[in-house]
Amino acid sequence: MIARMNTRAKNHAFFLQAAASLRERFPRVEFVLVGDGPLRSELERQAEGLRLAGQVHFIGDQRDIPAILASLDISVLPSASESLSNAILESMAAGVAVVASRVGGNPELVNHDRGILFAPDSVEELAAAIEKLLLDQDQRVSLGRNSRRFAQANFTVEEMGKRYEELYTKLLARKHWQPNSRHVVPAAEKSDPTRVAIVAASLRYVGGQSVQADLLLRHWKHADVAHIFSASYWSFLIAPAPALWIARLRGKKVIIHYHSGEARNHLRRFRSARAILPKADRLVVPSGYLVKVFQEFGVEAEAIPNIVDVSQFSFRERRPLRPHLICTRGFHPYYSVDVVVRAFAEVQKQFPKARLDLVGRGPSENEIRALVRDLNLAGVRFLGVASREEIGPLYDQADIFINASWLDNMPVSILEAFACGTPVISTAAESIPYLVEHERTGLLSEVGDPQALAQNVIRLLRDPELAARLASQAYDESQSYRWSAVRQQWRDLYRSLACPRGEVVQDLTAIR
Repeated sequence: MIARMNTRAKNHAFFLQAAASLRERFPRVEFVLVGDGPLRSELERQAEGLRLAGQVHFIGDQRDIPAILASLDISVLPSASESLSNAILESMAAGVAVVASRVGGNPELVNHDRGILFAPDSVEELAAAIEKLLLDQDQRVSLGRNSRRFAQANFTVEEMGKRYEELYTKLLARKHWQPNSRHVVPAAEKSDPTRVAIVAASLRYVGGQSVQADLLLRHWKHADVAHIFSASYWSFLIAPAPALWIARLRGKKVIIHYHSGEARNHLRRFRSARAILPKADRLVVPSGYLVKVFQEFGVEAEAIPNIVDVSQFSFRERRPLRPHLICTRGFHPYYSVDVVVRAFAEVQKQFPKARLDLVGRGPSENEIRALVRDLNLAGVRFLGVASREEIGPLYDQADIFINASWLDNMPVSILEAFACGTPVISTAAESIPYLVEHERTGLLSEVGDPQALAQNVIRLLRDPELAARLASQAYDESQSYRWSAVRQQWRDLYRSLACPRGEVVQDLTAIR
């Protein structure tokens, strides 16, 4: 079963109850749960209570779902509610027989030739469907083969792209739009030479992309260029790719502003991304690290750094330097907040009054809380997600910023630490040395090593002059990430795209 453990509507409990009813008849069958979330601890206790410990495997969040599916014989989706399930589509694409509840869009995907449907409120029907496929290998193979053909015929990237293009063309025709038609500009806007449309993550959500989009939106006024923020994997196909196609249909220039630290894995796994990205007029990334990654795949990118809003932060020297640490990373596996907690445990052995503020949320939060309890740590505060208005005072209260990510890009949190004067202690994930210079703007250690991370914290606490020097030099470095420094780079880029070759724009009042 592949599903996040964040809602009871996914019916993980049904899956475990069905497993318990099949356990004695099929002692060699393994039941695998892929996914994570706040319900995981409860489900693990349920599995233990059903005496399934030897046959049920909770393997958490996994990136390589195709490899997981290649190791399975049956894919089960017992949800009480579904729209059009990605888990079913991916299972079909992998040729894995599907057992799914008869709800929502599931019957549109699963019929008697491609899987088995069961009543959503019946554990008995679910168990019977699984048992039927366990006893009939030929049927499993046949259902999987038919499902794969169905997925290849109807749900490929090429097919979806064609359908979206047909939809866009149809909608534009309703508006009587013609290619290269002139847009009527209101008189009040006629002095604005360059108008930029920002396509980005919703500002309702806390995250690096929404922060950067908000900063750009507050500085740009109008638009002729489509500036499209992009993450990786399926979100790239769902949002940036359609935005690019729309901009192209309207004859607009396009910037893809790519932020994901998972770019290398994205480009390896999604060949479609390597085909789509060059269709943009310019590909912009926030770090030299991502420029290098794209070069590995023959894709040209240029770096314009992230922006830090200095109005949110006030720089102060930490004298005396206190053992008050802050980590403002989400509780996701690639940020390794567990390593931060283990490092803090080592620091607290030397400095018993040490404190650690954890600012963020995410799928690993229950595990992190459990680790804090298991290590019997005092002084750890879980402060939840902080808004842009709330984050400055939290930095101001702390004295040292600590980060343990193993995968990253150009974390805004480190730029914020630079701006407010908290010395930076971080692991040296591949991208981080592009931002933090060891022993000049921070201290770096090997990824995944809490002892080394702790030793760098202890080193600063025992050498306050080093801490003051690092903070001062990091603050100077933060000047490069202020709007006043980055503004000209964006202005030059927009102007180069918006103006015909050789034309010089004199009036740049639109780009303030």
